[in-house]
Amino acid sequence: MAVTRTLFVDESGDFAKSPPWIISGVLFAGKPAAVEKRLAAALQPVLRHYRIGPVANLHLTALRQQRSHSEVIEIAGAVLDAARGCGVLTGMLVVENARGEGLRDSERTYRLMLLDLLALADTMLQEDRDEAPLQIIVARRQRAGTAMSTREDLLADVVERIEDAVEVGLAARGLLSRLEARHVRIWPAAESAGLAVADVIANLTYNRRRPESGALFRSLVEQDRLRMFEGLGGYPERRARVAERDGDLVVALARWALLDCGVDTDSDERRRDALSRLWRRVLASGTTGPMATLEAVLERLWRSHRAPRDHPRLARALAQMEIGLRNADGPPKLLYRLNNLTHQVANQMGDLSTAERVMAAQSLLTAAVAADPSLFHLLLDAQVFRALTEELRLDFTAAERHARDHLRLTEQYGAVWELLEGAPGRVGFGRSRLWLKARMTWVRSLLLVGEPVQLAEAGALLTGIDREGLADADRCRLLGYRVWYAVREGRVADALALAGMLIDRCDDRFASHYAARAAADAALLSTGAPKDVLGHMLRQLCVRAERMAGHPGELLWRDIGVLEHRIAARPGASRDAFDRALRINATLPESPINCWNRLVIEIHAAALCGCAISERRWPAAVLRLQRQACDAPAEGDHLMGYRKASPY
Repeated sequence: MAVTRTLFVDESGDFAKSPPWIISGVLFAGKPAAVEKRLAAALQPVLRHYRIGPVANLHLTALRQQRSHSEVIEIAGAVLDAARGCGVLTGMLVVENARGEGLRDSERTYRLMLLDLLALADTMLQEDRDEAPLQIIVARRQRAGTAMSTREDLLADVVERIEDAVEVGLAARGLLSRLEARHVRIWPAAESAGLAVADVIANLTYNRRRPESGALFRSLVEQDRLRMFEGLGGYPERRARVAERDGDLVVALARWALLDCGVDTDSDERRRDALSRLWRRVLASGTTGPMATLEAVLERLWRSHRAPRDHPRLARALAQMEIGLRNADGPPKLLYRLNNLTHQVANQMGDLSTAERVMAAQSLLTAAVAADPSLFHLLLDAQVFRALTEELRLDFTAAERHARDHLRLTEQYGAVWELLEGAPGRVGFGRSRLWLKARMTWVRSLLLVGEPVQLAEAGALLTGIDREGLADADRCRLLGYRVWYAVREGRVADALALAGMLIDRCDDRFASHYAARAAADAALLSTGAPKDVLGHMLRQLCVRAERMAGHPGELLWRDIGVLEHRIAARPGASRDAFDRALRINATLPESPINCWNRLVIEIHAAALCGCAISERRWPAAVLRLQRQACDAPAEGDHLMGYRKASPY
């Protein structure tokens, strides 16, 4: 049989004046009369010890005027301990409106906050097998002898609005079955022990900025004896608070991290405090729960922001997550996992400064992470991201070295794998995605270097990869690398043939980039490639480029500019394509790789459309590649020297 619950409700603050406005609640198991009897008995020793008298005198505002702050806080702590010791206390709750947001009618604002308090109470009952009835006892409120919110007001603005709140996700559906109009009553505060305890909580919350009150308040929150919810506020922030209130920590963390605070320092502080508070709750859930929660949060963020246009917002959210996790003293393994995704996003954006910061942070965590064999995959991922960061510096030799080290470490893991009981042996490991990822990372580094020895090694690796059983994304990546390999070797006809297959099979931004590179090379070198084939590819590439933002969109528009000039014979469209490429590049973080791509785009626009090349100080790595471009023995003109020197 479901146990009836009783919620005693009081408030603090004048809702007709300036905030903060606070509504407090104490939730008990049992009907009101039974709860009152047990609670009154539990409070009697406290009332006697502190010479307070009857429960009607247990009003913290009056006690603050009669006694010292330290004694008042001592009384408050004793009252709350007695309430917990009565055996039927379920939880203590607070809804605060610290910013004064709400309706013009202050009493309707009060009633909306009361609806939030009921929703918060409902979250404490979600584990019940049956829907437990909920009875509400609200302290009578008067102004100049006139009742403020009557019972009819409460029924109209609270009980009858529960269904609307459920529909928009601001209250749990359980409230619909728990609460009935006949169970909402207004009592005089002086006659109720339950309302006296609710008054203590409201007053303590209202005065928590004072040192003594604040210490007790923080202690209650940290022990999860008191749950607080900030009512009203802007919709995005309110949704984050609702998810936190309902115990959906994954959604709450994601929503707080994504919250756009702009230049609002108060909002930024609330976000920082919320993320720290949430991570402390997560870290208290055991040894395996925190990593599972982090993985779920990162998956949610990545799934909704994996497009390049969304990467800046994702990067900001991850930075906020890291601040919250560090403030909560998160363990190294969680920080390492979070930093890996931050590093991945920074690499994809070309954000070298963030990538370098993450690498420095990861180096301090490596020893702790390496001590746990179950986290070995995180170390392997970090090696891959480091190799890609060297690419941002245009240090392709260093990228090759890190990729080779990563392959060797993966091979060593493969040797251990053979010793595991039930493992399918070395052949099975050779078909694993771990091994495929290591080889593909190495292939990429070899193609970046682009020297004959490296290209020969890359060709052997590409030939040796078994395409059977690969996922579609891996098949596309492999075919894209085969196009890139043919381009780097100067086999224009082969590259174009493979590019035609690639663009037909794979609707992926990097597949489009590789295909465009092969088509533009064919057009510039006048290899006799059929114009209808190149024209068809141009139309396909234009459609894909229109819906692409961020990298490699700038490279795609660069090569569309070549095709518009040489194949479609439309100089105006060619110039427009180069302009679009430069505009995309301007949105990317400043780094050697993005500077190099900008220079190459400007060289194209100058050679084909007569545009001027900007006067700027290029990074040393860019100048080094520029010298290679000018010295390269390339077939054709000066432009092809740059295309031969550039792996992009």
